[in-house]
Amino acid sequence: MVTRFINKLPIRSKLYVVTTITMLNLLLIAWGVNYFFSTYRVLIILSNAERIHMNYFQQGVIGFQKFKTNQDKATAELSMQMIERANNMAFVFGRIDSIAANSSDEAFEALLLKVLYESLENDPGNASLLANRCKLFLSIKDKRFLETVETSYRGYLKGSAVLETIDNYFASPSPEAEEKLQRQLDDIQKEYEVFAESLTGLGNYGQYLLIWMLVILISVSGLIILLVSFRLSNMITKPIINIASKFELMSKGHTEEQIETKSQDEIGRLVDSFNKLSVSVSEIIGYAKKVAEGDYSAMIEARSDKDELAFALNRTTAFLLKTEQEQAHFDWLKNGKNLLNEHIRGENSLEDLSEKILHFLAKYLNMQLGAMYVNLIDGQFLHLTATYGAAKGQLKDGYSPGESLVGQVFNNMQPIIVEQPEGGTYFVSSALQKTPAKALMLFPLVFDKQVFGVIEMATVSQLTTGIIAFMNEVNESIAVSVRTSLSRMKLSELLSTTQQQAEELQTQQEELRVANEELEEQTVALKLNEKRLQEQQEELKVTNEELEERTQDLEMQKKAISEKNLELENARKALEFKASQLEVTSKYKSEFLANMSHELRTPLNSLLILSRDLSENKKNNLTPDQVEASRIIYNSGNDLLNLINEILDLAKIESGKMTINPEMISWKGVSGQLKDSFQHMAGQKQLSFDVSALPGAPEKFVSDKLRLLQIIKNLVSNAIKFTHNGGITITIGPVAESASLRQNNIDKNDFFAIAVTDTGIGIAPEKQLEIFEAFHQADGSISRKYGGTGLGLSITRELSKLLGGEITLSSVPGEGSVFTLVLPKKLSEKPQNLPKNELKIDEPIGIPFKTTQDFIETKEFEQFDREPVFISDDRDNLASGDKVLLIVEDDRNFASILLLQGRERGFKCIVAGTGEHALLATDKVLPDAIILDIKLPGMSGYKVLDALKEDQRTRHIPVHIMSAMEESLEAFQKGAIGFVTKPASQEKLDMAFTRISTFVNKNIKDLLLVEDNDEMRSLITKIIGGKDVNVCEVTTGKLAIEQISERQFDCMVLDLGLPDMSGLELLRKLNELENINIPPVIIYTAKELSREEDHELRKYASSIIIKGVKSDERLLDETALFLHRVVGNLPQGKQNIIATLHDKEAVFRNKTILLIDDDMRNVFALTKILEEHGMLVIEAENGKIGIQKLMANKQVDLVLMDIMMPEMDGYTAIREIRKHANWKKLPIITLTAKAMKEDKEKSIQAGANDYLSKPVDVAKLLSMLRVWLYK
Repeated sequence: MVTRFINKLPIRSKLYVVTTITMLNLLLIAWGVNYFFSTYRVLIILSNAERIHMNYFQQGVIGFQKFKTNQDKATAELSMQMIERANNMAFVFGRIDSIAANSSDEAFEALLLKVLYESLENDPGNASLLANRCKLFLSIKDKRFLETVETSYRGYLKGSAVLETIDNYFASPSPEAEEKLQRQLDDIQKEYEVFAESLTGLGNYGQYLLIWMLVILISVSGLIILLVSFRLSNMITKPIINIASKFELMSKGHTEEQIETKSQDEIGRLVDSFNKLSVSVSEIIGYAKKVAEGDYSAMIEARSDKDELAFALNRTTAFLLKTEQEQAHFDWLKNGKNLLNEHIRGENSLEDLSEKILHFLAKYLNMQLGAMYVNLIDGQFLHLTATYGAAKGQLKDGYSPGESLVGQVFNNMQPIIVEQPEGGTYFVSSALQKTPAKALMLFPLVFDKQVFGVIEMATVSQLTTGIIAFMNEVNESIAVSVRTSLSRMKLSELLSTTQQQAEELQTQQEELRVANEELEEQTVALKLNEKRLQEQQEELKVTNEELEERTQDLEMQKKAISEKNLELENARKALEFKASQLEVTSKYKSEFLANMSHELRTPLNSLLILSRDLSENKKNNLTPDQVEASRIIYNSGNDLLNLINEILDLAKIESGKMTINPEMISWKGVSGQLKDSFQHMAGQKQLSFDVSALPGAPEKFVSDKLRLLQIIKNLVSNAIKFTHNGGITITIGPVAESASLRQNNIDKNDFFAIAVTDTGIGIAPEKQLEIFEAFHQADGSISRKYGGTGLGLSITRELSKLLGGEITLSSVPGEGSVFTLVLPKKLSEKPQNLPKNELKIDEPIGIPFKTTQDFIETKEFEQFDREPVFISDDRDNLASGDKVLLIVEDDRNFASILLLQGRERGFKCIVAGTGEHALLATDKVLPDAIILDIKLPGMSGYKVLDALKEDQRTRHIPVHIMSAMEESLEAFQKGAIGFVTKPASQEKLDMAFTRISTFVNKNIKDLLLVEDNDEMRSLITKIIGGKDVNVCEVTTGKLAIEQISERQFDCMVLDLGLPDMSGLELLRKLNELENINIPPVIIYTAKELSREEDHELRKYASSIIIKGVKSDERLLDETALFLHRVVGNLPQGKQNIIATLHDKEAVFRNKTILLIDDDMRNVFALTKILEEHGMLVIEAENGKIGIQKLMANKQVDLVLMDIMMPEMDGYTAIREIRKHANWKKLPIITLTAKAMKEDKEKSIQAGANDYLSKPVDVAKLLSMLRVWLYK
């Protein structure tokens, strides 16, 4: 069996066998040597373990000697530990046989590694090797190894005795104990000498075994290699001698000689080649005989691509076969044309002719399905005139030109061939089955460049070139016959039509005679009717007299109704007058509150800051009474500020100006804030304060967090104020089923309740409704004990309504009160409609311009330049290298305070009292930072901020807002670095100046990039990066939170699609975290945002950029704004990008506008305006011409479309434009003189993008063009 296997191997493989056997023997020898050395290594490990054991033991004994000298307990304990460690090592090796037998391999190895880790070098591989060899020695019961193990165990027993003696000595030292210990040490020393000798003997024995093992392995390997080599040499030489003899016979002409061999190596392949050569010669002889007999189908199979003889013979045969087939094909075409002409000869009707043509073609061409369509109405419709093999109802009666493949063939006048149509409806039907067609061909019947019909045929087999060639040959003949038949049919129809018209003329003459007779009869009847009408007129005269009497009665009733209507009209006018008075009153009230907010907060700001500064007595020049008086002024000012805030809050709610901002709120975060705010206040009055949640309470809900905290803080503040014993509890939970709510038809499961419970003085039942009214208190007498304005609960009630809920009260005088706030779990945000009389106090007024430079170029520049300095400042003392702070504040007192504090922090300060002066000072000085008020005389602070950020020279300057207005996201979105609401405390001012100093002194800004896509992250870094920006890249929301918690960033670029959470979830989590400063956020995403998502993101993000057109440029611009990068220091390429982006006229340049309007005056005016802004205008006077010009000018960027035009109106034109795929997204703006709401809806429904009413506002038009051309 082995011999047969080796015979099958190639010679090289046989040599490989010899080599492999040799290598295996060498590997076997190597393995034996390795095994011995591994075993010898185990003996070395045991020797090392014995040495380490002795070392531990000696250290323990030495420690004991030291203890006798210094009596140190630590030395004694260390001595005991060393000896115990040595004993443990001796015990493990001394009982290794029982441990190995009773433990798993893993446990055994782990124990050895734990106890002998130093000798094993803490290597699990050494532990496994030691365990393996120990088990080997134990399994063969080697006498030397067992003696070594026994010696180790005796050493352990004696070591334990030494340990016990030392322990006794520590308890009671004595000379006897020392002598006993010395004897034991001598005995154990002898045992360890015996152990060392045993290990040495074991090593010598292993060396002896190695030498004999090597000798045996080498001898056996050499013998095996010799036998295999001799056998393989015989297998190679004998077959070669046999092959040589056969080749000698073949050279003498014996071509049929064959060689038999069982070998499958190279020699076997040589034998196969010889046999194939003999067969090949025999095949060539047989092939030549077949060709000579006329069999051209015979072919010789080429043995390879170099077999030139086979190729030459096959080409010769193929040429002979092709010549014969071409002659047969020519005969077939000629015969088919003759047969078809015989079938269609004679005068046949169109149906008969079609039937003959189709049936002949189907049979002659072997088609299983066919249809013939003829053009009967000059290119308007193709009628089905004949079918072949089609089931009833399978085919349509006809097609219009261009419809289906039939109509397409008719239009193009070119045949269509469809090979293997998939999912087609063409089937060859029989009684038993349906077979789908595999090929379909449609041929037009063309003669003299006119199509007379289409023939369509299908087959279950493949089409051949002969069939297609035949159809091309007979196409014209069939068309001529169809044309002849159509001519005969039309001539017949004209003849029948003429006959029918003659018959109709005779019929009409007869009808006319009858009609004349009927008219004579009607004349007689009319005379009779005239007589009857005269009689009826007499009757009507009497009836009219009666109606006149009734009319007089109705006139009297009408007069009475008119008098009542007049009274109602007077009453309506009186009501309108009162309503207008109320509207004016409300307007004056809003104006008063707006002015009061500014006029009270402005002096309060200076009062609070100066009184706080005086109370701190930094210069120590005030008496204690003066310091106390300053504190009283400061506290009174704060009380007045709280009163102003409460009045303004109530006024905002009443006027509808209070807005809500729903967000996801965590009760855990709210409870933490409440504890931080009120725990110490309750503690000062020795009251308990607790916040808890009942089962079923929502962990998170959607509401306005700021207003919610305002409600709860009002309630808790009142509870602490009116409670002297006990405590206050805040509880959140589900709404009780028994709870009585004012809102009807609501599901209580969609709501939750927050209860504030106190053990205070309580509220009398008759006062419980009044306390929620403005300026009402439970105790309003002049001798009342508790102060307050009585606004807190009124504001609380109104805020609860704004949040979609309500507030209830349950109270018992002397026992306490429970205020329960019921809110929806999800607050739906509704638009806050401003009342008509609302005064827009922050409406920017003044001179409109875009940048500082625009203002410098206006005529007003000289006026502002000549005005005196607002207050004395440092503008005349500036030197190179000074840090300049521009203070824009119209309150001289507060401006002076900011001036002094700015100087204390190392700034040179310039003060401007108006926005115009601020821009002038900025242009002259270019300050390092700006403090800006919002409510300024003339230009508002927001306008100033816009101008600064639009100017490339000033957009990098950090601007900090200080205003009496409430903090808003708008300021930060415009690029402000902070917002302080007046009146400002000293702490807030310190924080503001610290933030300003940080921005001024920070040369390298830190940007956090949150993006999981590596390529996009690299691209954004390339866009933003520079020497002045340090970009920190993270890929998940979790890493972003960690980075923001650990360090301060100046800006964050965020993608919404993160792997662990969405970008919106990340922003919500950051917003819930305490004591972190969230940097300005720029959303940079490819996701199309819904209106709800965009609104939600706007609460947190400073800017949202959708990846697309110019998104990279906008990203660079936005990051440069929020990082306050100096544009002039950026690379020139990036400077150009930002400059182009802010050039609002650039979007108009070289844009082509199609203006469609029939009013030439409008066309002239609009064209002039558009061309002045760099646009090219194409004019059209109606929708039809507009579409033609749109087709001729593919480069049109936008269409301005009038609605009312002749020939084709704007709506129709828009619908026609939208039918073209290339114009689906072309911006279209409609222009119309009809400014009705429904007109805009019609325009949008027709397909317009936007709508503008006439007369056209040029500013609105340009703004709208800028939007749509930018998109």
